Amino acid sequence: MDRDVLETKEIREELGRSGMYFRVNGDTAPRIASENNLMGYPTTILLDETGKKLIQIPGFIGKKDFKTVLAYLTGKHYKKMPLIDFLKKEGAGRGG
Repeated sequence: MDRDVLETKEIREELGRSGMYFRVNGDTAPRIASENNLMGYPTTILLDETGKKLIQIPGFIGKKDFKTVLAYLTGKHYKKMPLIDFLKKEGAGRGG
């Protein structure tokens, strides 16, 4: 996921505008992994501007779908609808 999604120029630019991104290694940070019930890697956790956890998505997310999830966050759509409804509306989840 790092090489294919997070390290691409367009995702890095969007993350720079959207907020903060950080990686957690469950082996070296077991408390964080435990507090978030991380069962596998990668797991994507998105927070609002106050640090409140909005969504936790286990597994690989392709670049196109990751951009859609970022749009959900930056557009504050989480205040109006669940992520699954936003993904359906945007046509995400089709291998992107």
